[in-house]
Amino acid sequence: METRIIQGMEVQVIARGEWDIVTQEQREMNKRKHNRATHGINPCHLCEQTISDKSLPTAWYVHMNTDAELLPIGVSITEGSQGYFPIGASCAKRIPKSHKTKLEGMF
Repeated sequence: METRIIQGMEVQVIARGEWDIVTQEQREMNKRKHNRATHGINPCHLCEQTISDKSLPTAWYVHMNTDAELLPIGVSITEGSQGYFPIGASCAKRIPKSHKTKLEGMF
């Protein structure tokens, strides 16, 4: 993790180089792994593997900024935020709890 100053706050972020460990070839394979017409259309934002419609309501989410850094939960920024994105179960295992959240009730 890296420390950044974001809107005057010192924040521990997970840089793209730390979370982006899936090759482009693997991403392409993940996209084709499941038929999105039957399993769901929402991909994991980190590895592109399909998140099933059944598990999406209980999926983990990460908050990402425009530099593709994962922000800790509870850090509210107005400039540079891309919002919250769903991640799959295997990617969620690699992300510390401080940087992921459940957004139950959103769907």
